[in-house]
Amino acid sequence: RSSDLENVQCFCSLQITGDTELLSTSDLRKNTNYMILINVKSIEVKNNQKLGDLDGLAGIQNVTGDIAIEDLPEITFDGLSHLTTVNGNFRIEDLETTSLLPLAGLTRVGGALAIMSVDQLTSLEGLGDITEVGSIDVRSNDNLVSFSGGLGAVATITGQGAFSGKYYVVVYSNEALTTTDSFPMNGITVDDHVLIRSNPVLCGSANLLMNSFWSGVGADTIVIRSNGNSCPS
Repeated sequence: RSSDLENVQCFCSLQITGDTELLSTSDLRKNTNYMILINVKSIEVKNNQKLGDLDGLAGIQNVTGDIAIEDLPEITFDGLSHLTTVNGNFRIEDLETTSLLPLAGLTRVGGALAIMSVDQLTSLEGLGDITEVGSIDVRSNDNLVSFSGGLGAVATITGQGAFSGKYYVVVYSNEALTTTDSFPMNGITVDDHVLIRSNPVLCGSANLLMNSFWSGVGADTIVIRSNGNSCPS
């Protein structure tokens, strides 16, 4: 690699895992050329209890494989603000971040987009420019109230990475979810399977989705169950 290059491709996997004392990834930019990397194979950042940023990954635009950002109670996403495409799965799990806004440049996730146990999120704002996903799995986000600002632009859901090999869209066990406004209904087709289950205060919106937006989707492909009292059982 050369520091004189503006765009660098690296067919490598970046792993930052299990370092309980690591506070920042900014040193990566001093010791490597990650600051000018445009494309990488995969990114895995997990189990770094004190890590507060992903700044060392700034500049990365395309990931040809998967991204996993998991079990990072102090993390923010500012270092991924240039990210536009993930060809594989993008898993965001067990975080305390309050915002996905730094991901506003993301337009495509080829596999599963999974947002799980991110308990401080109240909306999915920041994901509003995504037009294509393989599948969507939004579950166990205790303070997520709505999909406002996120996923409303999704026009294509391919089924890649589908939960249990079946469900293209999963909305499960989100304790505070009251509305599915901005839900990616435009991407759903008659062959897709959808699971909306165990969201205790989600009622009328789920009914609306069933009765109006997906009028051409077979009932056997949509499971809406164990939500609020007025929802289908």
